[in-house]
Amino acid sequence: MTDNHNKTAAHFGRVSQSILNGVVGDYLDQSNNPLAIEMGLYHRFNKIDLDTELTSQLTDTTISNKVVVLVHGLTNLETIWDFPSDTANDRNINYGTLLQHTFGYTPLFVRYNTGRDIESNGRELSAILESLCDHYPITIDEMIVLGFSMGGLLLRTAQLDAMSSNKRWLKTLAKCFYIGTPHEGSPLEKAGYIAGEIVRHLPINYLNHWAEWIDIRSQGIKDLKLGLKPLSQASENQPCGSFSSQSEHYFISGSVGKEANSVAGKVFGDTLVRQGSAHPASKPLDSDHAHFANLPHIPLAHSKQVYQQIEQWLQASPSDIELKAMAICDQTNSISETSHLNIESHQAMLSGTVELLSDTAYKVVNTTETMHQSIAEVPFKILNKIPVLKTFTSPIEAVHYGISSSVYESLKAVTKTTKKGARLLSD
Repeated sequence: MTDNHNKTAAHFGRVSQSILNGVVGDYLDQSNNPLAIEMGLYHRFNKIDLDTELTSQLTDTTISNKVVVLVHGLTNLETIWDFPSDTANDRNINYGTLLQHTFGYTPLFVRYNTGRDIESNGRELSAILESLCDHYPITIDEMIVLGFSMGGLLLRTAQLDAMSSNKRWLKTLAKCFYIGTPHEGSPLEKAGYIAGEIVRHLPINYLNHWAEWIDIRSQGIKDLKLGLKPLSQASENQPCGSFSSQSEHYFISGSVGKEANSVAGKVFGDTLVRQGSAHPASKPLDSDHAHFANLPHIPLAHSKQVYQQIEQWLQASPSDIELKAMAICDQTNSISETSHLNIESHQAMLSGTVELLSDTAYKVVNTTETMHQSIAEVPFKILNKIPVLKTFTSPIEAVHYGISSSVYESLKAVTKTTKKGARLLSD
C-alpha cells in the first residue's frame, strides 16, 4: 500500500472515530471502549505528551510566548480548521497557522470526545490548559482561544472552572473567539428532544419503545438543547457569568440567507445555530460581533472572510506583550501521520469496534423482542377474552412466549460472548 493510501486510510479512520464519538461518545467513555477519544492537545495528528519535553514534539514550528488554542465542534477533528485545497502542500493552512505567520502565536489544536457532557469536557480542558502552562518550554505570556460550535461552549465552561479554582492559565487569556457557537441552544437538538417526547408518549408499546433509540444520542448532543443558558447568570464574583472579565470576547455568526436580515437566515440561522444564539444576550457588554450572510455552519471554521475578521480584531486591539520565540525546530518530522496506528492501536480499535457492534446487536435483539411481544399481545388478549377459545389459546400463548424467549436469550448470549471475546483481545 502506498504512503498516500496509508494517509487516506488513517484520515478516514480518524474522521469515522470522531463522528462515532460525537454520536455515542458518552457511552464509549463510560464503557471504557478503546474507540473513545481522550482529550489532548495535538500537533500534526499526534497527541502532545505534556509530561514529556515539548520541543521535540512541536516539530517544524516556532515556539513563542504567545499561544493560540483551537477547539473544534461536535463530531469534528482538528482538521475542521483546515482551508479546502486541491494541493497536499496546502492542507495544513488554517486559522492557527495563519495566526502564527501574522502575529507569532504558536498554534495548538484540541481533540476531544464530543459526545461527553459539555461540563466534564470543559473542566478537563481547563486542567489541560493549566498543565500546558506548567510544562511549556517558555513562559506563556499571552493566550488566545478559538472555539468552533460546541468548542465555544467548552471554552466558556473552562473559564468558569478556572475562575472558581483560580487557575493560572486564565491570567494569560487575552482574547476569546466564539465561532458559530450555540450559546443559547441549537434548534436541531430541540427538535430531537421534542421528537423523542412525542414518540415516548404514544399509547402503543411497540411504537413508544423507539423513543429509547432516539435517546441514544450522546449527552454532548443533548447539552446543545439549551447551550449554556444556566451559566449566563452574573454575580458579584463573576460579573460576566462564564465569560472571563479580564479577557476580550468576540462572537461570529453565519446564516444561509444571502442577506443579513433575510427570512431564511432568521429561521434557519447557519443551518445549526441561529444568530441570536451565536450572539447571545448574556454576552459581555464590551464584546464585539460579526455576522456573515450566506455562510453556513461548517464553513465558518475555515473561511477566509472569518479569518480576515479575526485578524482585523487583533490588529484593532493589539497586544502590548513583546513576542519572544525559541529557535525554529528545523528537524524533520520523522513521525508519520499513520505511525500512531501501530499494531497495538489497530488491535484496540478492532476490539472497540467489535464491542460496539456487539452492544448494538444486543440492543437490536432487545428491541425486536419487545416489539414482537407487544404485537403478539394484541391477538392473544382478544382470544383470551373468549371463554370457548381461552382453553386453546392459553397453552399456545405459553408455548409461543417460551420459544421466542429462548431464541432471543440465545441471540443475546451470542452478543455478550462476542463482546467478552473482544475485551479479552484488547487486554
